[in-house]
Amino acid sequence: MTTAEKQNQARLHDAARLNRVAELVDAIRACAPEDAEIVLSIFLEELRGDDPQTELIEVQSDAEFWAGLASFDQLRAYFIATGSRLVRYPLGINGRKRMIQVMLAGMTPAERQTVIAELARGETRQVAG
Repeated sequence: MTTAEKQNQARLHDAARLNRVAELVDAIRACAPEDAEIVLSIFLEELRGDDPQTELIEVQSDAEFWAGLASFDQLRAYFIATGSRLVRYPLGINGRKRMIQVMLAGMTPAERQTVIAELARGETRQVAG
C-alpha cells in the first residue's frame, strides 16, 4: 500500500469514527435526560476503571467533610437512605463492587463469608426506605 493509500485509509477511518460519534450524540440527545445521565454514568464508570475523575474526587471530599460532622445516628440514617436510593439505579458492575467493598471492609473474613452466604441463600432483611 502506498503512502497516499495509507493516508486515505486513515481519513476514512477517522470519518467513520466521527460518524459514529455523531450517531452516539444523536442517540443520547434522543433519550430523556434522566435516562441519558444514568446510562452515561454507568458507561463512564466502567470505562475509567479505578481512576476517579477530578469531579468525583471533589464530591467525595465534600461528602467526607460532611460525614465528619455528622453523628452516628445521622450517618446511619443517611447511609440507609442513600443506599435505598442507589439500589434503584442501574449501577455498573464496578460501581456495585466498590459499594460492596465499602460495606464489607470492616468485617473479618469469617464475617464476610457469613454475610455472603446468607445473601446467596436469600436471607435478607428489608430496610425501610
